[in-house]
Amino acid sequence: EMTPKQKEQYDAMAADAEVRIEEESLSATGILAEYMRLKQFAGARQRVTRFADGSLMVNAVKESGKLPHVMQILEERGIRPVKGNGKSEEAEEGDQQVVIASQFSNIIDMYHEYLNEQGIAAEKITGDISQKKRTELVRRFQAGEVRVMLLTTTAGGVAITLDNADTAIILDETWDPDDQEQFEDRIHRMSRIHQVTCYYLRSRGTIEEYIMGLVGRK
Repeated sequence: EMTPKQKEQYDAMAADAEVRIEEESLSATGILAEYMRLKQFAGARQRVTRFADGSLMVNAVKESGKLPHVMQILEERGIRPVKGNGKSEEAEEGDQQVVIASQFSNIIDMYHEYLNEQGIAAEKITGDISQKKRTELVRRFQAGEVRVMLLTTTAGGVAITLDNADTAIILDETWDPDDQEQFEDRIHRMSRIHQVTCYYLRSRGTIEEYIMGLVGRK
């Protein structure tokens, strides 16, 4: 389920392709733009900043019905928030690794910031990072030095290998099932014999349910 604020803003955008967020107004012009905004609202509540030149910057904020589920999945794998200033020996256990994906870089940024604030050392791969840094992050993940990796779906479609993962969490789906399949291929290679569990998180009563049915038919 979405949070109450999420649902309020989602319903407003769905009703007339415009929503008022705090002191700013966000509009979507055209069907595709409206669909894109609805998908972002289904994943996380948005914050709008209007600059002097009239341009808007839209960021995800830490209010998402999916966030508690992500934290629960991490908890079940021995990856949990660190309480206090120091890292206790009980903070983490086991060696399972998790990859979290979204097609939206602002949602990846939000989760990356939140997890690190909680004391969970997470790294991210987006289209903004250099090839050299991407290679190093992949190496560290494959070596077991990074337990949580966040990446955009598009970045997950390139030739990178993260098959040391035990779990994949897809925060949102694209319209093309090939995108999800390419991402899963980054996590699970046919040559690997260990089990990989893929979770698809979808917000009830939103466009994500429609996309789920469409992708399934495709």
